[in-house]
Order: sequence, then C-alpha cells, then structure tokens
Amino acid sequence: MLPFQFKITPKAAVSTHSVEGEAGPSSFQSAPVVDSSDMKGKRSQRADGAAASDLPHARKAAAFDIPSLIKLLSEGSEDDKRRAASDLGGLATSSASKSAQIVRAGVLPPLVKLLKEGSAQEQAALLVETLAYKSEERSAQIAMAGALEPLITLLKEGTADAKEWAACAIRHLAYKSEARSSQIVTLGALQPLLVLLNEASDDALANAAVSSAAALMQLASNKQSAQIVDAGAIQPLLTLLKEGPVGGQLCAARTLQVLARNSVERSSQIADAGAVQQLVALLKSGPDDVSSRDLKGHAAHVLVELTSSSDRRSEQVIALGVLQPLVALLKGRGSSGERSQDSDLPDANAQAAILLATLAANSKERRAQISAVGAVQPLVTLLSEGSEEARCNAALALANLAKSEEMIDQIFKAGALDPMVALLKEGSEVEMQPAALALGRLAANSDQMSAQIFNAGVLQPLARLLKLGSDMAKQYAAFALSSLAANSDHRSAQIASAGTVEMLARVLKAGSDAAKKQAAFALGNLAANSNRRKAQILKAGVPASVLNEDLAVATGGSTGGSAPSSCSPAADAGEAAEAAAAESLAEEEAIKVCPLTTQQSYRHCFPQHCLDNMF
Repeated sequence: MLPFQFKITPKAAVSTHSVEGEAGPSSFQSAPVVDSSDMKGKRSQRADGAAASDLPHARKAAAFDIPSLIKLLSEGSEDDKRRAASDLGGLATSSASKSAQIVRAGVLPPLVKLLKEGSAQEQAALLVETLAYKSEERSAQIAMAGALEPLITLLKEGTADAKEWAACAIRHLAYKSEARSSQIVTLGALQPLLVLLNEASDDALANAAVSSAAALMQLASNKQSAQIVDAGAIQPLLTLLKEGPVGGQLCAARTLQVLARNSVERSSQIADAGAVQQLVALLKSGPDDVSSRDLKGHAAHVLVELTSSSDRRSEQVIALGVLQPLVALLKGRGSSGERSQDSDLPDANAQAAILLATLAANSKERRAQISAVGAVQPLVTLLSEGSEEARCNAALALANLAKSEEMIDQIFKAGALDPMVALLKEGSEVEMQPAALALGRLAANSDQMSAQIFNAGVLQPLARLLKLGSDMAKQYAAFALSSLAANSDHRSAQIASAGTVEMLARVLKAGSDAAKKQAAFALGNLAANSNRRKAQILKAGVPASVLNEDLAVATGGSTGGSAPSSCSPAADAGEAAEAAAAESLAEEEAIKVCPLTTQQSYRHCFPQHCLDNMF
C-alpha cells in the first residue's frame, strides 16, 4: 500500500507568500488547501524515487522553500499549517531524498505537535506516512520524536480520514523493525486497529478498515502475530476477506497468511474459524481478470500455510473442490504476464503450483487426484513460461508428483525433461535447486529415465551446484548424483571422474545434516562394485566405517534405486568404463565452475513446512 496522492482541489488561492526558493528567491501563489474528502482512497502509484514531474502537485511544490514551509507548519494559521503539511507532502512524495531533506530540516517537532492538536491532524498523519515510507532510518527518527502515541490516539479519536492516515502511518513506521512493532503494540495500538477493522461495512470507515488490516499485516511480519491473534483479529479479518472490497480482501488474505506462517497453532485457529471454506470459495469464484487472479493467488498462498502442517486440512481442501481452480490458475497468464502495479503481490501461477506441491508431498492418493485433473502439463509449461517463482514452484510440484513411480512416465511424456534440464543449466541457484530435486526423483525410479537425464548433460551443473551452492543446494545436488549413480558403472565412472568425489567428501565433513546424508548415499553408490572408486573415496578422507555404513543404508532404496549392498573386492566390472571416462576429461577440474546467478536460498520460494519431508 503506497502513500496517498496529494490531490489539489480546484479552489481559488487564498493568499500569496514570498519565500526563498531552492534555486533563489521566488514568489508563488499558495497551493489550495487539500480537501481531505478528495484525498480518500487516492493512492500514489509512484515508485520510490520517481521524478517530481510525475506528480502535478510536486511540480508546484518544487519551488517551495522547505525551511519556510516548516516555519508555517509551526507558526502559521490553521489554514497555513494544513497547506504547509500538504506542500511538504507533495515534495516528500517526489523522492526519498526529498523526504530525507525535509526530516533533516527539522520538520519532526512541529509535525508531532500537529498530530496532537489542531485542525491539521489529517494532513499531519498523511505527511508522517509519506516521510516514513520504506525508510527504516526516517521511521526510527519519527518514532523517537514521539509520533507513535498521538497516532494511536488518532486511531481512537480522530476523524475517519485521520484514522485512515494514522493506520497507514503506523504500518510504515513498523516497516522492518521488530523493536518499533513491539513498541507500537505495547503502546496499545492493537485494540483501536481491531475496532477499525470491524468497521469495514461502514462506508465512512471502509478505507480505514483496509488500512488497519495493512498495519496488522506489517506488525505480524515483525513477530507480533501471537499478540494480534490473541487480541481477536482472525474473525474480523475473515469478515473483510468475505465482504470487503477487493483491496480489503487482498489485505485480509495477506495478513492471514503472515499470521499463519510457521505456526501450527495459529494455522489451526485460522482454519477452525472457517478460513479454509472461504479461501476455497474465493478460488472457485469470480472472473479471471488481473485483480481477481491476484486475490486468488493470495487465497492459495494462505492455503499453503494452512495445509502444509496438516494432512487433514489437505484432504479438506481437495474435498471442497480446490484442484480444478488451481489448474485454471496454472493455465492463466494474468499474474505472470500482466501483473498489477503492486510488486508485492504474489504470482498467482506460482502460488497455485506451490499449493499443488504441498498437497502432493505426503499422499499417493492426492498425487493421483492432482494428475487426474490435468495438472501435469500446465506445470511443465510453467517451467519455461512462468516467472522465476513459478518455475521454482512448478519444479517442486513435479518433484513431489514424481514420488509416485507411476507418475514418472506421464511427466516425461508431458515434455518435462528439456525445460527441467534448462533450469539446472541456465537458471539461478533458486531455480537449480528444485530442478536438481525433481531430476533426482525422476532418475531414482527408472534406470531408463536416469540414462536420459544423464545424457542431457546434467553432470556439470550438478557439480557446480555441489561446489558453490548453499547447504540445501548441495543436498539436492548430492541426491540427484546419488540417483544417477545407482546401478550404473558407466554413469558412476563419469561422475567420479568429474571431481565430485572430493566435493561430496567436503559436504560429508562440513555440510548440513541433511546434505551429509545425501552425500553419504551418493558416495556409497559411486563406490559400489568398484575397488578403484572406493579407493578414490577413501583417499578423499571419507572414513571406511562411514562409507560401509551408508552403503548399507543406500542399498535400502534411499535413492529410489537398488544399489549394490557392499563394495565387493571382486573383479571391478566398471573400471574399464571409469578409465575411458577419465581419458575423456583432460583433468579433474574440467567442469567449468561459474558464479551462481544468486545466492538466495530456495527456502524463500515457499514455506519451510514444504521442505520437511522431501526425502
């Protein structure tokens, strides 16, 4: 939610002032007093740092002298104070640097005083919001100047517009600050915010209710979720989700998603209040325009949080008929090719894909149901046509569907191999991780598929991911290599000759527990039936006891194949293939390691719950 535009009403000017302009002395006619009724609901669409010429009022305000305006804010008449707050707001809206200049010029003491008394409280609250917008530094300065308490008082006692601007200001003052969010809650902001939230049906307070939901979302993002739920926010948020305008529904859904995040208890409270039925109903209804798809993307996002910790709720959403509308979201392009202007909105395609991934994770029956509604082909299409987030989530959904062996042939026939390999070779680390997981799953259950995947040229990108990736990337790369090495001396020889043994040994020594486990499985499969590879692995510092132990575990099918049970000292059937592979590589470092596109962890693409049962 962006700052409101300072709209100028077509009123005659009431006075003139002579001021010192930034470029020298100038004389100008004062801008008319801003009519708060015209400001209601008029959000600025500017990006932070937009040129002043993008806003008509900013053009008029550009010649204003900031110190003179601040003086009027402190010493002028009530009309002067409202006008000065409006003019300063126009300047602040033009760029972040102008906002910083206004704060440095000493605006905060008179601004806080205006919040407490007089007829300019609405304009003062709006100016606070604009100055605080996406700036931790200015937000901290405003809070230290004493703005929080009068803003909370405005939430309780101000006009409808003052309440709206105060809620917006509180949202931006809480931005990225757990300390300020905690202070806001401690000062008593939750109850008046919830009172406003309950007024969504009152036309005069509808905008204030939406702004209240946005403020609660920001506070919840900063570890205040438990306090918000305890204060009774769930039911009014669900009411706003059901009956509010589209903007209110979006805010309600986003707030519910944040409240449910990483909390089984809060997810259960939200679900028990009837959220699942409402969210599925949203997904099943409405047109397929951009705003409707954005709302459906939010609904799917909340359902990811509610279902990822509960098989019972996963069954419930399928019984309510969620699968067909999710496939429709996958096929639509409104959110990936025609996004709305709020860049914080989720990609509806991506959210549909991650909800399908969540539903498929732990149930063979649900995987069959997802397949039956035709989800595989649109998921494969997203691998090459979706946003980065959609590509990641589609790969994960296909990886989870591939847990069922009977799904693998369907996924291959849908054309998944080429775009999945392309993600692994050309994507960012964020994209490479689920691609490695999916390819490992596909290879694990079919030697024929494993050969096709290997021949598609995945060895080098997997080795690069194993060497340079995050712990999770190394885990997925090791899993894929383990699957590819199983039951094939030829593939094992090439993998071992590509320098991966030393990389896997390093992961075994210093990786995460999950990565160590997959590295051990991979080393076990590489060592199987080959004295030469076993010696190479031992030379890399892998203890024989660990290797033998994990070979036994790997034999149990952890990679999906049936690796040999031990490293037999019998004749090495794979040494000839290994020697040929060694000759084909000029040196062990033949794999060209280039920097990964991004170091972002794939954890950011979907909730942690979705990662808990990958293997």
